[in-house]
Amino acid sequence: MVDTAGDVSLSPFGNESCLSTAYGAPGSPEGLQVLTHYQDRLGFLHPYVQQYAWGKRGSESLVANLAAATGHPVDRSKPYAELWMGYHPSGLCSVVGPNTPIDRFLEHNREFLGDIGRGGRVHLPFLMKVLSVAMPLSIQAHPDKGLAERLHREHPHMYKDGNHKPEMAIALTPFEALGGFRPAAQILTHVQQVPELRAVLGEACAASVEHRLTHGGPEQGGSALREFFEGLMRCDVSVMAAQLDRLVDRLRRLRDSGSMESEPLKQVYSLALVLSEHFPGDVGVFAAFFLNHIKLNPGEAMFIGPNTLHAYLKGECIECMANSDNVVRGGLTPKHKDVDLLCRMLWYDKCGVEVITPSYVDEPSGLMLYRPPVSDFEVYRLVLPKGREIHRIFSATGPTIGIVLQGNARAATTPAPSRHPSRRSSPPATPPKHSSLPGATHTPTPSPSVQLQPAVSPNGSNALPGQ
Repeated sequence: MVDTAGDVSLSPFGNESCLSTAYGAPGSPEGLQVLTHYQDRLGFLHPYVQQYAWGKRGSESLVANLAAATGHPVDRSKPYAELWMGYHPSGLCSVVGPNTPIDRFLEHNREFLGDIGRGGRVHLPFLMKVLSVAMPLSIQAHPDKGLAERLHREHPHMYKDGNHKPEMAIALTPFEALGGFRPAAQILTHVQQVPELRAVLGEACAASVEHRLTHGGPEQGGSALREFFEGLMRCDVSVMAAQLDRLVDRLRRLRDSGSMESEPLKQVYSLALVLSEHFPGDVGVFAAFFLNHIKLNPGEAMFIGPNTLHAYLKGECIECMANSDNVVRGGLTPKHKDVDLLCRMLWYDKCGVEVITPSYVDEPSGLMLYRPPVSDFEVYRLVLPKGREIHRIFSATGPTIGIVLQGNARAATTPAPSRHPSRRSSPPATPPKHSSLPGATHTPTPSPSVQLQPAVSPNGSNALPGQ
């Protein structure tokens, strides 16, 4: 029986007795750290593990440690990149107990979907992941909804779904990424001061970009960026390779001689060297000169919209996104690249990356909300000191997926309170006891919700202060 109600112990690494008590199954840590919730129903999920080459290896990877805690066999010499919790065919998680893929389980248990389960197709509008990044990912962008539908219709073997993929990353450790075009003034400086970049563009293109960025005004910025990016990405391969070799040789001499410290472009040059070490000869190394270098401290977050260039560099994060796996790549990868499509689809007149500042839903209990500028999902984060209790966290009208990242906790559910404030149900007779529950995500009404620690639904559910 999977739709248990009442008190359930939560722990990322252990507490096997929970499963034998809740499901009558032999003690096993499978799925203990991931919880799906709707009203008075709690069920454990077994996440899907992705072992991409850029992931951290063995015990250095949070993904590997969480996978091991769910009973997943872990080879300490191999990379563990992503832990998927959701409903996408590229990485379906399963429901513990019946050990059933989540798509089949929800087809026969639509009550877990709340409002979005009433009629129509069964789906979750979000996908939640944990990422452990050891080396740069590809320079990529995700299509908007209209383009995604067309690409899926015309090339279903390459674009597996017809959905957009806005995404939000919440740093769990110091986290670095590239995202969105740099301000025009910075790109202009790089075109003027980096001879190898100017040579790749060609003098005519470089002069045109320089003139438009200097004299064209703000309205010319987007078209100048497009000319710059297309000139770079469509450069003759032999010219690009020769200039990239010259750039890397020059920067290595600066670094080895100690002269790098006095360089005005020290940070950009250092980043270009890092990219070249991982992807020698790749045009993506030049991304250091035209994409923002973003650094997040633990708990800080950024949102990446559709048609926006980006690449994660290193660190670990929670990532929540619309339920899609569509990607168009342009560099820093041996995988398929579609430069023409990428050049056409990008938004050149906006950055596309936003810093998301969480707001306290209830400051005494430490419950925080990360709200992106889309309606597909929201993320909550709860960190409770040891021994502290919170009786009510939120009320959800749709599904919520949560993950405990540290500590041990006990959670309980009661039927969701009415949306009318005067008719809220009272807290359970035995209040849930928590240690430390990390973040949570969910979807705004009428969509479901997703959680990273404890989570709630956005507009359709009420976040309730702790008591």
